[in-house]
Parts: sequence; structure tokens; C-alpha cells
Amino acid sequence: MKTKTLKSTSSISLIYFIGLFSFLLTGCSKPVIEGKVVDYYNHPISEVNVSVQGTQFNSITDAAGKYSIGYVPGKVQLKYVKTGYAGASKIFDIANESTFPAEQTQLMKLPSSEGVWFLGDNDYMIVSTGKLIMNETVFDSYTPWIKGLEINVSANPTVLPSRSSYKFLISSAEKILLVKLLNRDLAYKRSSDGFYEKVNILRENSNEEISPSISVRTVSLGMGEYAYIRFLDTPEKPFNSSRPFRGSFYLQAYFFEIK
Repeated sequence: MKTKTLKSTSSISLIYFIGLFSFLLTGCSKPVIEGKVVDYYNHPISEVNVSVQGTQFNSITDAAGKYSIGYVPGKVQLKYVKTGYAGASKIFDIANESTFPAEQTQLMKLPSSEGVWFLGDNDYMIVSTGKLIMNETVFDSYTPWIKGLEINVSANPTVLPSRSSYKFLISSAEKILLVKLLNRDLAYKRSSDGFYEKVNILRENSNEEISPSISVRTVSLGMGEYAYIRFLDTPEKPFNSSRPFRGSFYLQAYFFEIK
């Protein structure tokens, strides 16, 4: 009888010990947020610094773009930073301690210089850069106040494939307008009162700001030649027939053609 009692007590002690160990192991597990960081083309980005704002929680993404970071329940703001990419920030409301699965985060790779890039299927494609040559000519000697302003294209355009809509990455601190070219130039008249006629400025479908000087613009275009025109010191409403033109004219343009 004594031997049986000892075996029973040992079994109970072992079960108790295993249960206690499991409880302690579970109780000691820390709440974490798990997620993944990718680029515009859904490729994983490694070595992204992920941090919880206002705390010392920090993590670095691995080769698969994944991270795991601790947090305190409540409103949690994650910040994603990597040199060469536009930063991102997300806020989560997490009531209880748990392993929280965060939705995938996308970071936009920044271009190495100012310009216009077409966002293709697999990579960025820089759009041809050229200058605009401004020639103001008198139509005839009898009406010298009627003038035409011709802006000639001086670069071969980047050829883009035909599709329903196009996305462009614009990197510039100055204002950039999209125009359609007619016979590879823009031409319009200035009347005797100094007013200019309007030219064909195109309106984009959307304009997503990535940073103060970088944006992604989406536009629907048909076949033809186009230019993104960059300028400085221009009127607040360029090419508006309600006021004369003043200031420096366009400095640079980015030309593309859709066939």
C-alpha cells in the first residue's frame, strides 16, 4: 500500500509540475505585432526599421520583409523607416495582449534624382528629359500685336505601351503640368490686350502625395505625344485667358508617346 501511494503522489506531482510550467510559459509570452513590408511591386524589403511611437519597442525586417515587435495594448502607432524609401506610419487599436497580425505595409522606393518615372509592370522607367524652346513670332506686319508662342520639343519621347491608365512617379519641388502635344509643339496666340489663349492641359484621375515633393499620379490617355512640363516663377494660373502671362517660362519637360 505504501508503494502504491508513493507512485500516485509522484504522478500527481509530475502532472502538477507540467501544468505549472505550461502556465508560466504561456503567462511569460509577450504580446507582439507581426507583419510584412513590401515595395510597390510587392517585393519584400529587408532591413526596414519598425518602431512603436513613444516607446522603446523596435524591430528590423528580415530577408522576407517580415517583422515581429512588442507593444502595449491600446492605440499603437508603428513607424516604418528605411533610407531610400518614403516612410510610412500605421495606427492599430489593440485591446488585449495577443499576437496581432498587421496588414501588409507598402513603402515607395524614392528616385535618385528629380524627374518623372513611368511605373511599369516590373520596374520604374524614367521619362525622356528635354528642354522647351520658346519662339515668339509676329503673324504679319499689319498686326504686330497678334503673336504666336511656339514651344518646340527637343527630345525623343519615351515610348509607352497602350493601356487603360498610366501611373507616373513625379519627383519635383516645383509645379508640374501634363499637356498633350499637337504636331510636336504647343502654339497659341497673344492678343493686343496681352492675353494668351488656353492650351490643352490634362487633368489626372488621381494624385497621391508620397512626400511634399514626390507624388504618384494616375491618368487615362489615348494614343499621341505628351509632356510633363516643369516650371518656375510662373503665374498662379498659367495659360489662363483672364490675365496676361508674366514671369519666367517653362524650364524643362519630360516627353512620352503612346502608340
